Amino acid sequence: MSDSPDFIRAACERIDSEPGLTVVATAGSGFAAFIALDVLRPDLVLMDVGMPGIDGVEATWKIKSRPKPPVVVLITPHATAEFAQAARDAGADAVISKRELVESAGCILRALGPRPGCPADAGPPMRDDR
Repeated sequence: MSDSPDFIRAACERIDSEPGLTVVATAGSGFAAFIALDVLRPDLVLMDVGMPGIDGVEATWKIKSRPKPPVVVLITPHATAEFAQAARDAGADAVISKRELVESAGCILRALGPRPGCPADAGPPMRDDR
């Protein structure tokens, strides 16, 4: 994610507070995100639409073009219908607003797939190739 340190800190704390989710890295640019992706092989990537160097939609397309890609959730200040369509076209598994991210990390859990305490129709399964 590329954002203010306060937002990143709040988002990381909120995500870490959810059972089964752990923040393993943050990246300040699209290029740093690709390096972290190659090294850490996360199950989930939260991608800010406003990443410097390469925007979040293009980065999502590149990530989802790889073999066995992680779940990608695009984060945007304002989720419009046009943006949601562009995100889907790029292969994003979900789109959430920054407010939703901090207030309800449950959206992220639904993108990851069935988990204890989550609805049965939660989404794609977690990767098992780690």
